[in-house]
Amino acid sequence: MTQQKTIMTLLGPTGSGKDTQADLLANNYGFTVIKIGRLIRALAETNTNIAQSIQKGELADDQTVNKLVAEQITTNDSTDKILLDGYPRHIDQAIWLDDHLKKNGLALSKAIYIDVPDDEVRRRLALRGRADDVEQNITERLEIFHRETVKVIAYYKRDARLARIDGSGSVEEIYQRIEAVL
Repeated sequence: MTQQKTIMTLLGPTGSGKDTQADLLANNYGFTVIKIGRLIRALAETNTNIAQSIQKGELADDQTVNKLVAEQITTNDSTDKILLDGYPRHIDQAIWLDDHLKKNGLALSKAIYIDVPDDEVRRRLALRGRADDVEQNITERLEIFHRETVKVIAYYKRDARLARIDGSGSVEEIYQRIEAVL
């Protein structure tokens, strides 16, 4: 697997628009999008431990998530552009990802951080209305983001792989900001 691949990640709090922007990048640039949240929710349909964690607003364990990511990257040999949506969520996952990619002759080229204030996240999630978007879960996810994912953002910033995008405004405005850093 030494072919040249572009591997990027979209980071941001829940409700920042990662899924929407990932879909636009897939449609317009041909990225294969690995949507970690969807993979976890699908796994929760057959795994009661994962289902219980999701219902509490918790994250799935690293071993499970890393295995899903590794499988997705490995099975996507036919694509030269991979976009990880919502992964890594904390520093151990970021380090694991770099190590895993390096072992396979790959590297994460860019981390795109969609920066959205908490009050805007809450407003968007109220409109989204997914079953697990209850206030307690939203608060828990935001706390995890501020406690854990900001370290990932700093990790990628240190080695100049981070692109911070203002996540306010319309979907189109945010997308144009992302296009400008590709």
